[in-house]
Amino acid sequence: MTATWNSWDVLANPAGLLLDTASHFRHPVTNASAFVFSALCALCLAAMYFMRVAIIEFQQEESGPPSKSPTL
Repeated sequence: MTATWNSWDVLANPAGLLLDTASHFRHPVTNASAFVFSALCALCLAAMYFMRVAIIEFQQEESGPPSKSPTL
């Protein structure tokens, strides 16, 4: 059974946290749901990022190029 970890363990017990995390990578079939969940979260974040980039570019195209003021 694996231990429960919280954010303080990054500072208080980093070795134990890393060893527990490494066991997940050593037994990927046993922890398949964790890998699938992580992949789905990564895909959702990537989709949100690319959607935001597309929205920004679309807004810039719609407004047109910046107008140049005449120089005096």
